[in-house]
This record gives sequence, structure tokens and C-alpha cells, in this order.
Amino acid sequence: MPESLKWLKKAAKQNQPDAMQTLGQIYLNGGPGLKADGRQAFHWFLRAADQGRAGALCTLGSLFETGNGAPRNLDLATNCYRQAAEKGDAEAQMNLSRVYLQDLGVEADVVEGYKRLYLASVSGDGNATRTLLAIRERLTAAEALEAGRRVEDFERAFGRTAAKP
Repeated sequence: MPESLKWLKKAAKQNQPDAMQTLGQIYLNGGPGLKADGRQAFHWFLRAADQGRAGALCTLGSLFETGNGAPRNLDLATNCYRQAAEKGDAEAQMNLSRVYLQDLGVEADVVEGYKRLYLASVSGDGNATRTLLAIRERLTAAEALEAGRRVEDFERAFGRTAAKP
């Protein structure tokens, strides 16, 4: 095991959230001195999420969605994505848009999917911007207005501001 990995594990065991999240990523993908292990990845992402890491919450959502390292559970996946999105994670917004647009564990809702894409887009996610343009063409005028209202509600609730869709 590389020396750097030993130090990373030591820092993670001392409740350093960056180390926990990094170790989770290494276990998720495998790396020098470690083969991929979904259960260990889940463990470290959960600990980092408990320390408030939005990216770790988003990755937990993906693990629940795919059943990698934890039982597949779309409700828990959606909940993790939602919590991470509320903390400002653009990838979680993208994942939530996919959940709503593809009817994955929640009732399909093109307006909510569009809202989540929009929020990811204003956070700088280029994929969200491209997808947003395609989805916007499918919205009725009433759906576009509703999406704008939902964006404003989200911003009021979570203290974010952005240009309106």
C-alpha cells in the first residue's frame, strides 16, 4: 500500500471530511494499492456526507441508485440528490433532473426536471445547459412559467439567486 494511502486512511479515521471523501472516491474507482470496493466507498462517502459534504451526498445518491455498495433504493437516491442540491451541488441538480425527466422512482415531472436542469446550468454545468435547451423546446408556455416560479421558490428557500429561465 502506498505511503500516501496510509496517511489518507489515517486522516479519514480522524474525521477529516476531505480525506473521507477522497478515500471513498479511491474505493469507488480503485486506485494505487486498492481495488474498487463499493461497500468501503459507501462507508467513507456516508461519513463525509455526515460531515456536510454535498459531493459525498450526491455520490451516495448514485450508489443507492445503482446498488453499488448499498442496496438499490431509488427513494434514498432521490433524497440524497435533493439534500446535495439544496447545498448547491450542480451534479446533484443534474441527477435530480434525470430522476424527474425519466420517471426514476418519482412521478415524472417535466417542470421539476427543467427547474433542476436550470439550477445546474446556472451553476456552470455545460451538460445541463445543452440539455436545458432541448427540454425547453418541449415545454408549454404555462410549464415554462411554472418552472420559473419553482426556481424562485428554491432560491428563496436556499438563498441562491440566478437569472430566470
